[in-house]
Amino acid sequence: MISRILVPTDFSPAANNALRYAVGLARQLDARLTVLTVYEVPIHVYPIYSTQTVMLEERVQKQARTEAIDRQLIELEAEFLAHQAVPYELARQIGPIEETLENVATHGGYDLVVMGAEGATGLAALLGSTTTHLMRRVSVPVLAVPAQARYQGINRMLLAADYQEDIELEAYRPLVRLAQACQAHVDVLYVLGKYEWLSEAEVEAGRDLKQLLQAVPHTFRIERYSDVETGILTHLQAHPADLLAMMPQQHTLFERLLERSHTTHLCFRTHVPLLTFRA
Repeated sequence: MISRILVPTDFSPAANNALRYAVGLARQLDARLTVLTVYEVPIHVYPIYSTQTVMLEERVQKQARTEAIDRQLIELEAEFLAHQAVPYELARQIGPIEETLENVATHGGYDLVVMGAEGATGLAALLGSTTTHLMRRVSVPVLAVPAQARYQGINRMLLAADYQEDIELEAYRPLVRLAQACQAHVDVLYVLGKYEWLSEAEVEAGRDLKQLLQAVPHTFRIERYSDVETGILTHLQAHPADLLAMMPQQHTLFERLLERSHTTHLCFRTHVPLLTFRA
């Protein structure tokens, strides 16, 4: 069951679009949203100031920054949340952005994090450093929403699978829960090179995954392409999906995608949100 969704925001257009998407998803899942902004207070003082003067300056700057954040949250609430019939709460915290978000996502009891994706080149830039950081570090599933994506329900998911025998099947449970909640079909894609063959271990891992997915409608496809990225993009074009799912693991597909600048031609060119979940 997905009942609590965390939506970090920096009030940017990408974050606003992710919030709009999260509202639609929360409505479908009957979930509660927490819209959180994390901010730091820059302190500008001169060495000649006394300790008392520095402390006073810090309080003044902190208060001014907090008041500005509160105004932005009120505006955000009025534009995106007030009339949506979705339960929500607004929150703010002061601290290092990535570390604070990681702590809240990990220990806040959330079932899903929804964030905006932005940038120019490469998947890491496109996702944004904060989104990428959470995808790599937190156990809670993270859904990155491209700027062009609009929520129209999640009816079909594409799981870009990496048949690894050392991955516990329980790691796929978040994907299964989301598919069940959305009554979505899961299309599992495994891309092989033109002259590659599945090992016995990979075949067995595929069987285990198929067993786990018995709880939801699903199909398995093995397709051959010169590279995995081309395979995923071609599949998405031929079989449109509402969501692309991956499991970030060190030295596997997700990490390779982050390192390649032409990955902008993958899921985000097709405006498909990317869901990551960790083992």
